[in-house]
Amino acid sequence: MNRAPRDLLAAVYLTFGRCAERHEVGSELVVGGATVGASIAEAAGVSKQTVARMNDELGDLGDVAVALKRRQVTLAKPKPLTVRRVLETLRAIASEKGAGSAGRKKDRVLGLMRAAREGEIRWLTRTLIRNMRIGANKISVLHALASAAETHHSRRDGNASEGEAKLGVTPAMAAVQRAYSLCPSVDVLVPALVEGGVPNAVRSCTMRPFTPVKPMLASITAGAADAVTRIVCKREEDEESGKTFLVEYKYDGVRAQIHVAPSDGGGDDWAVKIFSRNCEDRTAAFPDVANIVLEGAKGGSGMVVDPHTGRGGGGLILDAEVVGIDRSTGRLRAFQDLASRPRGGVNEAELAARTAVDVVVFAFDLVLELARSAEVDAPTVREPNALGSDDDDRYDDRLLPAIETVRAFMLESLDAACEGVMLKRLDGDKSRYSPSKRSDCWLKLKKDYCENLRDSLDLVPIGAWFGQGRKAGWYSPFLLAVYDPETETYQSMCRCMSGFTDEFYRTRRENFGKPPSLVESGVKPPVYDTLEQPDVWFNPTEVWEIRGADLTLSPKHRAAAGARHEERGISLRFPRFIRVRDDKNVEDASGPEEVARLFDAQQSRYDGQGESATRRLAEQAALDAEAEKDEGDSDEDDDGGDREAVLDGDEEER
Repeated sequence: MNRAPRDLLAAVYLTFGRCAERHEVGSELVVGGATVGASIAEAAGVSKQTVARMNDELGDLGDVAVALKRRQVTLAKPKPLTVRRVLETLRAIASEKGAGSAGRKKDRVLGLMRAAREGEIRWLTRTLIRNMRIGANKISVLHALASAAETHHSRRDGNASEGEAKLGVTPAMAAVQRAYSLCPSVDVLVPALVEGGVPNAVRSCTMRPFTPVKPMLASITAGAADAVTRIVCKREEDEESGKTFLVEYKYDGVRAQIHVAPSDGGGDDWAVKIFSRNCEDRTAAFPDVANIVLEGAKGGSGMVVDPHTGRGGGGLILDAEVVGIDRSTGRLRAFQDLASRPRGGVNEAELAARTAVDVVVFAFDLVLELARSAEVDAPTVREPNALGSDDDDRYDDRLLPAIETVRAFMLESLDAACEGVMLKRLDGDKSRYSPSKRSDCWLKLKKDYCENLRDSLDLVPIGAWFGQGRKAGWYSPFLLAVYDPETETYQSMCRCMSGFTDEFYRTRRENFGKPPSLVESGVKPPVYDTLEQPDVWFNPTEVWEIRGADLTLSPKHRAAAGARHEERGISLRFPRFIRVRDDKNVEDASGPEEVARLFDAQQSRYDGQGESATRRLAEQAALDAEAEKDEGDSDEDDDGGDREAVLDGDEEER
């Protein structure tokens, strides 16, 4: 930032291992391992077989490239690579399309390989095959940018202070992270930081059409009583307790963030873009959704300027769920049915010709109405199904009507083919829509809460053992982990070998048995926290939804280690695979805090047993005393009967 500010943007992108933001066209390199291997061979002047043999020996294509580079002798050193040149080349590779694109991509890769030095060629190779493994995620980079900006501008303004660096997350770091959550664009953030520091970045990074934000997330609950109690209780960060909350269906579909705004061409034309929860542009896959939303928004304040206030007319951003539907019966379709739809490049007529699943859009939050930007971080107003409640921190009889209403509404949601219900606060300081945050003002209550483990977990497969018997040749069991965004580590939670089909075993053996999923060196990555020793290690590439019986402390697994026991972590008993979460990145997997909260919720079922046990003991003692009394009365009755018989006999004798 101080020495080469013009190179900072490229440096940030290359640290991420990307050439563009995920929502931008041409953000994926799509370069195969064969292309990279062939380029390494040609740049080093060896055969492809030599590269393959060395890859088997070293277990990392980046290490192969370094070893070959060290052997190479050149008459003249190539022109040094710059970060801007590398980024421009990577973007050119990503934009290559059509006939001959594979050859053109290889030529560009080859040019980089020939110019790269030893350390550079390792990074370049791993970036191209998406196998960086450097452990740096966006939060770490954003915090580093905030620190650099503070130092840079304080020195420039003559306010530099001596002393030790501050530990932990500083206000500047939190501000930059927040700014990026509202406008996840490095192209906007970095120039703003360079020009005016953190305050300028906060002013510049506001929500805007066609730049998606990470959605707001809900916290899990331990049942209807727990959900109602938590949604109305007073929190330390709130000035007052919540008194009103909304209950709505939790649909089982695809999360969609829908942007509607005037098109670049101007005039009366409007454009719609649809983004996934991972901020990927999915507009091409859902042309029918775009038309549904555009038709529904006509005449609304998002597209029409209010003549009295002058507000509106600039477009809107909706948070919604896209769900499959059978329009002949009105029944909702299963989540898996949406997988049959083409991923893009089709129109509505082609969708109908392919008998693709019809969809319905359930919009549940107005994230932003353009020209009224205060909608973000301002209390949202919802009317249907709002429930009032007393201001009390405790679960008591005053909450019973609300709890029973929530339970009844949840049963109604299950009959409507939903996952459960969502509870959302409508008042209080934290009842705002907060992008990328998991909030206690949004709570989810799913049908699984009626079972022992009340929620499923989203875990990352990080390793596996070779199968035995019928499963020989496959991986079984799999080692699954939670992701801790603070330490950027994957903490093991369980082995899973239930819920898989034979087809799943076959495909995972094929996919995980080679790079980029397989850790070729066989060495446990330093970001993995586990005492297990599987036969193979995987790079974190997928998220699986897992459900189990209950949670327990474990000497081997490290999920939330130290949170509920000095040494042990928390493990999941009897885990069962539900599905692959293609809509989630590994950074979106369940974390140790969520696991610890589930563990606490499970333990809370036993917290009242001291009083209950005393009551049960007293009841048992009373029953024993009553039984002894009955036995004594019975003995007396027996003796009396005998005496009466004797007397009768005596009387007869007399």
